[in-house]
Amino acid sequence: MKYVLVTQRGRLEAEAVLLTASLVTHGKIDPQNITVCYPIDNDLWRGNPTPREGTLAILRSLGATLVPFDNSHFGSTYPQANKIYAVAAMNADYVTFLDTDIFCANPLEFFQESECFVAKSASKTFPNPKSKTDPQRVWHSVYELLNLDAEAHLALPYYNAGVIGIKNPKEFGQTWLKAAITIYESKLQILEDQRTLPYLDQIALPVALRLVEGTVREPEPSVNASYPRDDTALWHYHYIANLMLEGRRVFGSKIDDLLDRDEINAVFQGDKQFSYWRTSEAEALARSVLAEGETLLNGANLQELVRLGAPNRRGRFKTS
Repeated sequence: MKYVLVTQRGRLEAEAVLLTASLVTHGKIDPQNITVCYPIDNDLWRGNPTPREGTLAILRSLGATLVPFDNSHFGSTYPQANKIYAVAAMNADYVTFLDTDIFCANPLEFFQESECFVAKSASKTFPNPKSKTDPQRVWHSVYELLNLDAEAHLALPYYNAGVIGIKNPKEFGQTWLKAAITIYESKLQILEDQRTLPYLDQIALPVALRLVEGTVREPEPSVNASYPRDDTALWHYHYIANLMLEGRRVFGSKIDDLLDRDEINAVFQGDKQFSYWRTSEAEALARSVLAEGETLLNGANLQELVRLGAPNRRGRFKTS
């Protein structure tokens, strides 16, 4: 089984190193089966997206294969498209794509190559739940835009693209990219209030699946889990604060042992988010904004924490 993830300059550098190390150490994955893809610079980026050479060197030392790609259509407008370009860059019969903000806590023995597409149904962020437009009409328009019979495909769920198993990734990636570009450039009036960004990759995902006539099955609950448990294999933590607080509580030393390794610690040096959320003061502050019974922070919680003095997602502290 081949595994592929994406990195780029900034926060994803540290996350990619931690995910790669966790796949090898806790997932028992041969590092030769891990590919880390990254974008090269072009005129569409507001800053150079290519990871620093020091980060690339650490990923190589962990045994990962590095593959550059050119995000030639979106750049800074939609960096999430990097995952689509990464999938399209893979020469393999089958791959599992992983979002970078994932931690592997246990072996992935059950994840076998499949004849079908593997994906987890997602919460309905599209069509926009605040829109007055009938969701069925929105999906009709999307499918018909790609010359698909809408009535035949509307039962297909909306998928989370954080962990997906993909057969013939190069072909699928190219189809996925074509669908995403077509939807983005369509200027359909019905999509004007639908917030296609930042969900474009997940909107185009079921469409691409039907274009290649693929079949789908859901992964096991321990894959792409929203809440960490002792037996969780892949936890989608979303925010560094969740990883460092709830993740360390559930997984014990599995996280700290990796962060404390010299070759991994180097990429985290100077990262204010990782260093801040390892402190008892940060934990106490986080607990103060969580409702009774809650264990994970969300976007609203984090905005409140930044107001109270925590660093934002870029590791910057609010200035008075």
